[in-house]
Amino acid sequence: MEEMASFFHAYCPEGVNSKYRLIIFDDKKEPFIPLTEFYHGQFNRISESSVIVYLNTLEPFFYWLKYSSLELGVKAIDTLIKEGKTVSYRTVSDKSKEIDPDGIGIHQNTIRKNQELHNHFLQHSTTKAYRPRKRSYKALDNDLDAFKHIKQDRDIDRVRQRYMQLTKPELVDLLIRMEQYIAYQNQYWLKSEFE
Repeated sequence: MEEMASFFHAYCPEGVNSKYRLIIFDDKKEPFIPLTEFYHGQFNRISESSVIVYLNTLEPFFYWLKYSSLELGVKAIDTLIKEGKTVSYRTVSDKSKEIDPDGIGIHQNTIRKNQELHNHFLQHSTTKAYRPRKRSYKALDNDLDAFKHIKQDRDIDRVRQRYMQLTKPELVDLLIRMEQYIAYQNQYWLKSEFE
């Protein structure tokens, strides 16, 4: 077993049937799958000693992701709370860049992927959780008469504004109803033309 700062790796004992020949553990002695997968992905491509060198090089980065980003994220959240500002993924990321001595900060995805940081964020988040709008389902054939009342000289800018307020599913429903109306009108015109 070789030490790698707070991470270490161990070879699978003889007689144990495992997918992995070597497993990397974090400081809590839990398997750390990203580096374990990296080792096994590189093992057949380059020499084992080179892969171990790469592991030792990548370890500080993963350690930073796990601990420094947690510390920086918590400081950013606590600072935002003290300043009475909104706690959102973007504001935490921006504030972390301000307080980071290197000016790098943390990315919004780091907040989501670091479980401890994400839990702290959820406890203090002041933004609303995303809730999709309820869809309004209307029977297609029942409201085709509604399109008969559309005037050609209507205010197009106002119509555009009204359509911009709709969600994609609502726009799709409206488009399908309009197509049904056009198909109905074409059928009606053909019947009347050839009778």
